[in-house]
Order: sequence, then structure tokens, then C-alpha cells
Amino acid sequence: MSAGRRDMWQRTRGWVLLLLAAGLGAGCAGNQTFVHPDADMGFYEKVGVLPFATLGVDRLAGDKVSSSFTTHLLVARRMQVAEPGQFLAGYLKQMGENTAPPIGLSREKLTAIGQETGVQGVFEGTVRDFDFTRGAAPRPLISVEVRLVDVATGDIVWSTSVTKVGKAMVPILGVGGVRTLAELTEEIAAELVGRLPG
Repeated sequence: MSAGRRDMWQRTRGWVLLLLAAGLGAGCAGNQTFVHPDADMGFYEKVGVLPFATLGVDRLAGDKVSSSFTTHLLVARRMQVAEPGQFLAGYLKQMGENTAPPIGLSREKLTAIGQETGVQGVFEGTVRDFDFTRGAAPRPLISVEVRLVDVATGDIVWSTSVTKVGKAMVPILGVGGVRTLAELTEEIAAELVGRLPG
């Protein structure tokens, strides 16, 4: 192999490795979990999932993530989950029909919702990012925080946050795979439920 061809191969190999490093692994950041030192997770026999608040451009992002989170919570069978439609009706009765999901509720509202729906705790959530990254190879980006709050005291029992960037296609090798926001939502929802204390 000539020196010129060897140099070209080394440069090409460097770019391929760089693309692999950038495209094959989903990026994660800001992943933290808090559990109240006095928490008794067994106490929360029945819980509800409040509509998640949205800080990004997509005003339906909170609904999309909270719906996926509820499904994964039901599948995991870690807690009894209030029927979503009935729970939402109880929530709207206390909050009003046209109220946007708040970032956190007062103790009084939580207690009223608990009495209305028969739950001991509620999951609140905030979707900070639900979009694609900028650049030549956009990747789905989602950042979510979820909390389990005691309806009687207003105390945060459990809180966690996840930020993930999905994969981008590596067209040179035909490997990797573009992840949609919907796929990344499912992945994050499963991870969030998996972080609940046993």
C-alpha cells in the first residue's frame, strides 16, 4: 500500500470511529434519584399519575410522557394505579377544566385530590426538553423529572430525573439507527419506573 493510500485509509478510519462513537451510544446526563429517608413505599398501595407539566415547545409533551409512564407503571405492577380516566376527572374537579398542569401542587390540593380519588400518593412530572438536537444529524432529546408526593403531607417521597439523547444514523456503515421521540419516550418511561425503590 502506497504512503498516500495509507494516509487516506487512516483518515477515513478516524472519521468512521468518530462517527461510531457519536452515533451508536445514546447519551445520558442529569440522571439523579432521591428517596426520602423515612419513606415506606409499601404504604402507597394506590397512586395516581398527574398530567406532566411541559416546559418545551411541544405543549403535548407532558401528556405523551405521562401516558407512557402510566403504562409502564401498570405493567410493572409495583403499585395499584388509579384508573387514568377516573383519576383525571378527580384532578380536574379540584383544579378546573382549563388549568395547565402545574409544576407541583399545594398540600391542600394534593389532600383534596387524594380524598377525591382514594390515592395515598401522586406522581408529578415535568418535561423540560422534548425535541431534536440541532446540527447535521439531529437526534431526539428528552429530559424529564418525576416525583412521588405524599397526598397527606405534601412531602416528596421519591424523585428522579433523566436526560437522554437518542441515536443518529451512521450512513457510511449503514448501522446505528435513528430513534424517534416516541421510542425514546418509551425507553425513558421504562427506566423511570425501574428506578422506583423495591
